[in-house]
Amino acid sequence: MPYRITWEDRGLYSKFWGVVDAGQIRRMMDVIGADERVDDLHYVISDYLDVTELSLTTQQIDEIVAIDIAQSYSNAHYYSIAIARDEAILRRLEYWVSVHMNPERVVFFDSLERARAWIDAQPLLMTLRWPLSPAGKFWK
Repeated sequence: MPYRITWEDRGLYSKFWGVVDAGQIRRMMDVIGADERVDDLHYVISDYLDVTELSLTTQQIDEIVAIDIAQSYSNAHYYSIAIARDEAILRRLEYWVSVHMNPERVVFFDSLERARAWIDAQPLLMTLRWPLSPAGKFWK
């Protein structure tokens, strides 16, 4: 299990190390999604600084993004922050953002300190889970 999840006051910190594959990320997402605290998250930090290989195909990334989008229907109000420096890992993360439905809530940093400083300065993310229908504008 090359990851550790730490629940924090307003969010979650996940630390990865060694060789990480899609199965490990999916298991981690299942654990997080099953926890009632997921409904109150303001941020999720995924730290890849100690990962030697992120073994993911584009199809696997698409599946992980689909799970992330499905989980966001429970809480669409959190930032997803990735920390990485390795170019190969960054390319996979950039692909992840390119196919994500909500890329505006995804941010990359090269250090945990910078990520925490940024999140401390952010307001709560308030986005609509579902777009309003045109009829909604007539409600008062």
